[in-house]
Amino acid sequence: MNLDIKCIKSALSRLACACIDTHCLSQLAVLLFVLGTTALPMIAANAASEEAYFDDTHEILQSGINIKVISGDFGFDSYKFSEKANGEQLALDARNASFIVANSKNSNPNDDFDCDMGSLPVNPYPFKVYDPDMTSVVGGIINGEVPQESDWEPTYCNSAAVILKAAAYTTVDGLRITSAWDALRAGSGSPDLTVKNSWISNVRDDAVENDFFLPLIFEDNLVDGAFQGISIHSGGRISTDTGATIHVYGNVIRIREYLYKGRQQYGALFKNEDSSPTSVIHNTVVAVDYNEGRTFRRYWERSWSKIENCSNNLFLWLSDQPIPSAVPLPPPCFTVLTGTEAHAEWARAKKNWIDCHPNVARTPTDPASNPEQCVANSFGGYSRYKDTQALPPKLHPIE
Repeated sequence: MNLDIKCIKSALSRLACACIDTHCLSQLAVLLFVLGTTALPMIAANAASEEAYFDDTHEILQSGINIKVISGDFGFDSYKFSEKANGEQLALDARNASFIVANSKNSNPNDDFDCDMGSLPVNPYPFKVYDPDMTSVVGGIINGEVPQESDWEPTYCNSAAVILKAAAYTTVDGLRITSAWDALRAGSGSPDLTVKNSWISNVRDDAVENDFFLPLIFEDNLVDGAFQGISIHSGGRISTDTGATIHVYGNVIRIREYLYKGRQQYGALFKNEDSSPTSVIHNTVVAVDYNEGRTFRRYWERSWSKIENCSNNLFLWLSDQPIPSAVPLPPPCFTVLTGTEAHAEWARAKKNWIDCHPNVARTPTDPASNPEQCVANSFGGYSRYKDTQALPPKLHPIE
């Protein structure tokens, strides 16, 4: 049920002000009961918070841990970090570094002239973290040149802007990634990846590939266009329950259509299979930019059925067309909006995230932040305070 929140709040306000006896108060209680829980998350989410937003972007650099500075324009040269942590946390300060991710040797691959053919420079894995643990990648920008209009199959030359191998307990904090194939990939032996405060846009495949079914925290990020959200799809290589959980908290995520096997198609929040890990989702916007393309029904079904804990989320259908049967509706912990309402809420949540994250790097066309307009405890402005319930702490290596 779609509800006009302004009208609801106005009606509640008029009724509350008019109540001078117990009969009227009972009417107000009945109205609240009829509205149920569907509208309440939206009322709470749109209300301005008296508490300031807690921006922890790049905060780890102030913690006193060891820091390695990475700076300069790397262009098509890749950077690899593979130093052992020796039991101590380390931060890679890349705030003044930039990279290019490119997977195709031509700008418009097709069946006769695919991404392996041509003369353009490529840099499929510009930022590699191999072998260390307890390492943080802090800041930086990875500009993408992965073709956006070509078909998925001839464009599929494997690539990821950031790739981890045997890199446990890694944190990626405040990174800007544009036009990648996969934005981030947690390879074998890289459990407990945390991605936070990062701005990811126009991803041809997965915003995060986590196909080894590893524990993952995806927190307070803006994903402004991805074919798939988080991939937890082993292709049958992992057939047993690993006990991992995917924590999704305070994000603003838009799934968009791309050309896939000759037709427009869009993915789902999770690209998954029956044995994939369960998820916990709170305070998150999941939007679908629908232009009459097709989708993967089973991914949507498992996206919803594998949620084990969930509250105060939005599902935004960015179209005036009805939601097709191929997209099952989410559970009641999501408020569903469509059409004009959905577009307005997406624009507000995206702007709020940008206003709340002034320290994240920008491309020349990215809008600037206005931190004074950041609304805490609202979509795009959720953060975890010391007095709030924290996500499970990150595990540490056993000595």
